[in-house]
Amino acid sequence: MTAIQPAGMEWAYPAIEEDWHEGRDVWREVSEEFFYEALEVLPPVYVSGGFMVGEPYDHTAGGDSIRALFAQVGGKFYARMCARRDANTATLALRHALNGKVAA
Repeated sequence: MTAIQPAGMEWAYPAIEEDWHEGRDVWREVSEEFFYEALEVLPPVYVSGGFMVGEPYDHTAGGDSIRALFAQVGGKFYARMCARRDANTATLALRHALNGKVAA
């Protein structure tokens, strides 16, 4: 089940990297500033419901890129690490987790 937690810090990369390494299915609520900084740092990879940072963080054993994934829902901003092939499913899961809490 997808969890949503605050990043706990302005620069959220340490939290989302730790979530990835620990295998946690967590979206972190991040600041608008962090969201737009990630959007503008490199050309993004657009996915359904969000974008991924253009440069991979890592790769899976199968060669899929792991990237920071960002989404905006109901005026709030969210981030997590995600395999490229799972990005569309992850943004949909976020929207379902927020269903009834915020407008999409």
